[in-house]
Amino acid sequence: MFEKRDPIKVIIFTLITFGIYGLYWYIKTSEALKEQGKDIPHWILLFIPIANLFWVYKFYTAVEEVTNKEFNAILWLAISLLTGIGAYVAIFIIQDKLNKALGGGL
Repeated sequence: MFEKRDPIKVIIFTLITFGIYGLYWYIKTSEALKEQGKDIPHWILLFIPIANLFWVYKFYTAVEEVTNKEFNAILWLAISLLTGIGAYVAIFIIQDKLNKALGGGL
């Protein structure tokens, strides 16, 4: 089941745990998206170089579907890859959009 979270707290926890919470967030959020019927590969691909790019693409595509294209998967994948802060901004936006789409918003 999708867990509504405060996007700011997600970013703060990710920063203070040096990214570990971010991985946990990706895994838990992908499981919630799978419950919504989205096709996301097993999270173990997150830890395999090159395969992790495919996993993130599938994850972002699932978010794009759930949010009725309010989240652009290709754009945010490019921003995440090209900038260090882009991945954190994407996490913030994804959590906010999913809160609205699946959990009623904050």
